[in-house]
Amino acid sequence: MSLIRESLHLRVPFRDIEIATKNFTTIIGKGGYGFVYKGDLLLSNKLTSVAVKRLENGLGQGLKEFLTEIQMLSHYKHPNLVSLLGYCEEGHEKILIYEYAERGSLDRYLSKANSMFPLPWKQRINVCIDAARGLDYLHNHVAENQRVIHRDIKSANILLDHNWKAMIADLGLSKLGRANEIDTYLVTNACGTQGYCDPVYIETGILTKESDIYSFGVVLFEVLCGRLGFMKVNNESRFLAPLARSCYEKGTLNDIIDLDLKNQVDSNSLNTVSEIAYQCLKNDRKQRPSMSLVVEKLVRALELQELAEASESQVLQKKNQRNNNENIWPYNQKKEKASGFTLVDLEMDLHCVGCARKVIKEICNFKGVESVGVMDLELKKLTVSSTLDPVYLRQKVEKKTKKKVNRIFPSPKTTSDGRRWHIPTQMGKKVNRGYLWCSCV
Repeated sequence: MSLIRESLHLRVPFRDIEIATKNFTTIIGKGGYGFVYKGDLLLSNKLTSVAVKRLENGLGQGLKEFLTEIQMLSHYKHPNLVSLLGYCEEGHEKILIYEYAERGSLDRYLSKANSMFPLPWKQRINVCIDAARGLDYLHNHVAENQRVIHRDIKSANILLDHNWKAMIADLGLSKLGRANEIDTYLVTNACGTQGYCDPVYIETGILTKESDIYSFGVVLFEVLCGRLGFMKVNNESRFLAPLARSCYEKGTLNDIIDLDLKNQVDSNSLNTVSEIAYQCLKNDRKQRPSMSLVVEKLVRALELQELAEASESQVLQKKNQRNNNENIWPYNQKKEKASGFTLVDLEMDLHCVGCARKVIKEICNFKGVESVGVMDLELKKLTVSSTLDPVYLRQKVEKKTKKKVNRIFPSPKTTSDGRRWHIPTQMGKKVNRGYLWCSCV
């Protein structure tokens, strides 16, 4: 076979694979092709974690898929396509060796029954962007006048590495076709996975790149809804695509959106993803978007989410600043005087009368302070009348007294002239109502 001869540099001895997989005991999955095993294989003098897919029967459709994967993945390379690291063809053994995707396939994180934890919205968008870029490469960038149509796009065929980078996998059913022509299609026996396959392709047998786009639309709705495209419930087949399309048209999509997303997703970001997903499922293939447009819309959805989160973060930051009394004052936070005298309460750790006297004595030395007093020792409040900017006053008090000001706020005892509680008396002398007070000017 000329194809095999062209790829001899990828050939791996069967015995090495047996050792790497501990005699094929490290099963991590199973598909229509056969079992998949995890292994550690010495490649280019480096021990590498790999996924090993072993063909159960070397004849028939399995052999064709084996050869197709070698053809596609040995020629076409992209960060969002799974890498073929090697293969084995010895006797009846037909084995493919891929880079190991540590986090498995996307479908594991969408099904409520299987998901270990729900993926956050931004992570879901990033996964979709990666997968869309991989598919866009196959459709539009493999060669000048060629394209690859995958034919089996689904969440189970989107693999995730340890950094959550998504990669398109399982190209065994893919077809190589012409590109950049007015009418580009292939007539084949329809194949793929139930619930993901383009209905037009099933009905007519005519395959175009838009068939992949339909399947990708199903994946987008899987991500939005947190459920798989096809499920068996009480021996009844349930398909997500017609349900999602119907809900979108009726304006009731919110009824089937994943509950885990509702408190974290920005509405504009959600609408952008749902709109492009709906367009992918259009019955008229001409109305379906290109994968390059899908990538563009998903990137925009991510930007909208990040913008919303940044705005929310700013609001929270301002709220926290207000709670810390950093921004409640109608003055610039500079070392400048406020107009007239301002009466403010400082909440500090004042343990006793002696402690309060020491703090009052220090504050009395501040230029611009008119009077200082302990208005309520039990509440640990100290009241200052001054011409200083309150924020600057707080900073200076903490620096000079070495005590933290827990809060600073306008004194509720302030009247229109701001000086009702200015009670001139000597430092430390008890006056009416039991207050300690000091007049500084």
